[in-house]
Amino acid sequence: MTVLLIVLFSFLTLALVIAIYLLFSPLVFLVDSGRSILWLGWNNRLNASFGSENGKWRLHLTLPFWRKKWKPEDLLRARHKNDMTRSKGSRKMSGSQTKEKRPIRWKKILASLKIREWEVLLDTDDFILNAYLYPVFTLFMAQGYNTRINFMGVNRVYVKGNISVMRLLKGLLLK
Repeated sequence: MTVLLIVLFSFLTLALVIAIYLLFSPLVFLVDSGRSILWLGWNNRLNASFGSENGKWRLHLTLPFWRKKWKPEDLLRARHKNDMTRSKGSRKMSGSQTKEKRPIRWKKILASLKIREWEVLLDTDDFILNAYLYPVFTLFMAQGYNTRINFMGVNRVYVKGNISVMRLLKGLLLK
């Protein structure tokens, strides 16, 4: 009996340590308009990305022993089929039975993000406007923001940052 309790206690302790580790480990996100990719990763073990591959958009999901690619059109069609198969006589909730949805606190969620890298390249295709904007963007560069005006026709936004699951839940649940 005592051996069973020791094994159970050690299993619960291990599960608690893993849960705390996952709550405080960061989610890393990347937005890169130059490569047309949105990427979200958790400790380089769980990755999700949405981007262009040979001119076709794909959603990639990578788990430790599993990889899958989807076309966005296929995901939208699958959802539409499920909506059509719902029975016509399905009971809808009346006004008094509906749950009030809690508004998402976007300001708190955005405040909990930590931006690690930031780069903005801008070209307005107007040399005169670029010349007027060049000193303004140079002031931003002096403050530590990586923003640049270029005269080569390149527009790019690159943002890399992280957020821990604990900060995300705090922003969603607490007032």
